[in-house]
Amino acid sequence: RDRIFSHINLERHSRVLILKADFGMLLWEACRRTPEGGVYGITDSKDHFSVISHYAVNLPAEERPIILHKKLNDAVKELIGNVSFESIIGMNIFSRLHSQVDILKKLHSIIADKGTLSLAETVPSASTRLSHLIEEADKDSPNYSFLLDAEKVIFNDPENEMTNWDSNMLKKLVTDSGFSITSSMTHDYKEQKMITPADLEKWITRSYY
Repeated sequence: RDRIFSHINLERHSRVLILKADFGMLLWEACRRTPEGGVYGITDSKDHFSVISHYAVNLPAEERPIILHKKLNDAVKELIGNVSFESIIGMNIFSRLHSQVDILKKLHSIIADKGTLSLAETVPSASTRLSHLIEEADKDSPNYSFLLDAEKVIFNDPENEMTNWDSNMLKKLVTDSGFSITSSMTHDYKEQKMITPADLEKWITRSYY
């Protein structure tokens, strides 16, 4: 959150749209920074909408965010022609990039003059793969070769919407939608984690098939 907002110049009166307000992390920070503006948030989750609405009533009426409980595409479509924003902020919005290009074009139609679109996206095709976690001594195993072959199929599949794009494709689609890119950066995140059998089961069954 702090890194995203450090690159955004918000005024107290700025109008801000949070594309995925689910957990409130970006939403409440936007509200704090723009008490005289207007903050809109989008969520398609009934539970998150309920939680956000519950906390929003504790704010003065003029500072409460407007929450749209809709699918992203439907919510943006509803905003076209009704409001424009000095800042549109999204985090992990375009995980299936090629099927979401139309949303980028709609966002361009609701950005104010000199407004900014700020995106922070995890790129699945560049993420850690299971084969990266194999110890060097175990790489002679037939199972390791099988894993590499499986990953090649998955990550080179042009029909796999999660992995058939990279950061360069995202930047091209952003500019093709009418935006100009003034800043772009890549951050690598690392963590230490004890991998359990449950983790492996989850990764295999939910991600690989």
